[in-house]
Amino acid sequence: MRRLLLIVFLSVSSVFANNDVDEKTADTLAKLWEVIVDTRSELAEIRKPAAVALSEEETASNEKREAELAARLAGLKKQFDELASGIREEDLQTADEAKLDLKEEFQDVLRPLVKELKKATERPRETEELREREQRLVDQAELAEEALARLSRWGELNGGAGKEIEKLQDLWKARQKDAQGQLAALAVQMEQQNSERGPLLEPVSDAFGKFFKGRGLSLIKAVAALIFTWVALRWLWRMTCRLPLIRRQDHGAFGWRLVELTMVVATVCLAALAALLVLYFSGDWLLLTVFVVFLVGLGWTAKSTVPRTFEQTKMLLNLGPVRKGERLTFEGVPWEVGTIGIYTELRNTELTGGLIRMSIKRLSTLRSRPHDPAEAWFPSKTGDWVLSGGNLGKVVMQTPEYVQLVRLGGARETFATPDFLSMAPVNLSKSFRVKVIFGIDYALQGIATGEVVEFFKAQLKLRVVDLLEERDHLNTINVEFHAAAASSLDYAILADFKGSAASRYNKIERGIQRICVDICNEKGWVIPFTQVTIHQAGDQ
Repeated sequence: MRRLLLIVFLSVSSVFANNDVDEKTADTLAKLWEVIVDTRSELAEIRKPAAVALSEEETASNEKREAELAARLAGLKKQFDELASGIREEDLQTADEAKLDLKEEFQDVLRPLVKELKKATERPRETEELREREQRLVDQAELAEEALARLSRWGELNGGAGKEIEKLQDLWKARQKDAQGQLAALAVQMEQQNSERGPLLEPVSDAFGKFFKGRGLSLIKAVAALIFTWVALRWLWRMTCRLPLIRRQDHGAFGWRLVELTMVVATVCLAALAALLVLYFSGDWLLLTVFVVFLVGLGWTAKSTVPRTFEQTKMLLNLGPVRKGERLTFEGVPWEVGTIGIYTELRNTELTGGLIRMSIKRLSTLRSRPHDPAEAWFPSKTGDWVLSGGNLGKVVMQTPEYVQLVRLGGARETFATPDFLSMAPVNLSKSFRVKVIFGIDYALQGIATGEVVEFFKAQLKLRVVDLLEERDHLNTINVEFHAAAASSLDYAILADFKGSAASRYNKIERGIQRICVDICNEKGWVIPFTQVTIHQAGDQ
């Protein structure tokens, strides 16, 4: 029942609205016809034969008036017919009749802009024209003065030549007087123009006042409509994305990325359309023309960037060479790719300040690959002990730009992050091994692979812990026969430690050497030195 009442109400309202429009149209047609009748009468009156002969000027004036009335009558008749029938005459033209002249149409579009530019520069152009005219008159006066000075040399001539010189003098005096008179009039005109201009800031303030009352207000409305439409649509999209059903979607999937890209394009188009509509209904054809020309120029410029735009669109759809969640290397440092957009965030959680924003244009030049969860994002963390370039140091700062180490003794050494990575640093903070090569004399060859190995191993287990702050820092220690060298029997001492002992790496290496020497001294085992035998050739 309610729906039926609503339909009836709308139908009655439309009938009354149509009746109001028809009444206004009928009144307009009646008034327009009265103007047509009056114009016809005036035209017929002019076309009547004159009772007396007219002069040429009167005849030309009547012909001009007759042409004006005929054109006006034709326009009024066309307007009456179109208003009565509701159909324009141009709509009845065929394709051959209504040929499109692009040059003329383009001139029609730009005509308001050109008119406004001419109007804005009218005062400076007038001033410049007056100055140019003043300079021409000054030049004419100087030429007249030069001519009179030269003619005065021939004042002694008699006869016909003398009379001709006098005529020339009168002519140049008249020219000089005329130029001087025009200069005087021009000076007054320029003075009046300067007085009308008023204070220096007055034209500027008047121009700003007129701008913000008229065209400036339209511009502000158009910009406000553009911003409001953009913000409103983006807010609506964010609210939509918060819905439970939408939040459960895979935002990295192709379909979702396509929807996001379509939403961005639609938002831009609707915001531009809102600004255009505001300018259209404001009737400001100049700003509307400028805005349309700007959009056309933007589209024309985009034509040359279609291939690059296509590649960037593939990136936005997560179909390009760089994809969300994958790993890429930028300036020697590994990064995880965040959500790809106009600006994409690259993250490395192991670095202080490990977040950079990269434009899609630059991102398109890189390549990413799938990331294995076991892969480390950086070989160290702040507080780790590392061997870099063979030297021990503690990492106190690592950022995307630099890594800073504190060496034993307190000296700080700073590396560019790519240079630090190129040195392949060894991280000791989880666990590490110290390897020491130690040799004894060949005199112990009989017990070298049995008793010596076991004794070294047992004694090292007891004594190495004295080098550490806590006994449980040592994981394992092993002694193995390494090689029968040129002058010694060498053993490899392999000691594995926990990362908590990393700061004592150098001390442990030196301590193991000392313990081995102490063991040899206690057992009376000889530690050999490199022997070099020199053979001297005999006399020939």
